[in-house]
Amino acid sequence: MDTDPLAAMTSRPLRERYQHLQQFARWHRRKLAALCAAIAVFATLQALRPTSSTIPIVTARHDLSPGTVLSASDLAVTRFPRSIAPQATQPDPDSLVGNTLATGLTQGSPITTASLSGTAWAHLPAGQSAVAVRLHDEETAALLRPGQHVRLESVDSQDPTRATTLTDDATVLAVPKPDEQSTTSLPGKVVVFAVPSELCGSIAAQSVSHYLIAIWGS
Repeated sequence: MDTDPLAAMTSRPLRERYQHLQQFARWHRRKLAALCAAIAVFATLQALRPTSSTIPIVTARHDLSPGTVLSASDLAVTRFPRSIAPQATQPDPDSLVGNTLATGLTQGSPITTASLSGTAWAHLPAGQSAVAVRLHDEETAALLRPGQHVRLESVDSQDPTRATTLTDDATVLAVPKPDEQSTTSLPGKVVVFAVPSELCGSIAAQSVSHYLIAIWGS
């Protein structure tokens, strides 16, 4: 049977390319297999590697009201970026079971020592003391939350361009709600901070003669 010359010319290159691909695959099969295995091992190691940039913090599993006695079903563990993680928190839910909440919490909120009844001032770290001061800007003060780490600065009431850093190691313990029966006309909002004990007196004194402001996020 005669072979069609045109068919032979068009099919030969295809057959040759296919044969070359087969030869290439046979020659490099082991290398390709080793490469795929290496990629799989690398991906597994990346997935198993602990995340050093985040830390575990116990949070509210659902909305909790003041006076709630915490049980395991009320608690969850959430990882927070280390750079913005609140202070005075716990990584282990079991350590908080049985404690009573002093404040209400929304779902996902970190549970800090300031959130617990009778613990905000009783369990301060060594070298820390609680001080209640009036921040000049009430709206800014209202943004603060227990456990938040801030820098306290005083501003001269006669010269607002002059500011002095009182401490860069202040932690919010409580932001008391204003007393509806209070008749004070003083501006600002009272906030309770944990500060280095040796600075407690000077910070309290500055809050009387100067405007105090809280700065965070820097």
